[in-house]
Amino acid sequence: MPTILTSSGVSVIFDPSAIFALAETDADSGDEVTCVYGILPAAMQIKDKVGDFLASLGIAGKFSQLTRPDGSKIWIRGNAVTYLTPPVSGDSPDSVNTIVGIGSFTQGVREDAGSAKAAINSSRDQDSRL
Repeated sequence: MPTILTSSGVSVIFDPSAIFALAETDADSGDEVTCVYGILPAAMQIKDKVGDFLASLGIAGKFSQLTRPDGSKIWIRGNAVTYLTPPVSGDSPDSVNTIVGIGSFTQGVREDAGSAKAAINSSRDQDSRL
């Protein structure tokens, strides 16, 4: 299993298949830092850029890039997505057109449902397309 160093200097040995999303900014603070979702219970911040990190693990093709409501990018593992739904009125910013669900993790994205589905399917296994 590979090891990654968090931004705070903690060394984490992890299973790459546990990663279900990565973002280029912290959703809470808006800070520009790579956040990895799925390894630890909360987002793990690392110093590597998203593309470099995915490439180093050889898993870049398993992820689709979508756009968060604030315009920042999020990469989502296609096979991890369990549903797509329209946003609930009043629960999301106006810029959200689709909610991507991965178990209890949800992410609003700017892409419409058709575009989000196409992007996600491009990184899913052929026999498990949405």
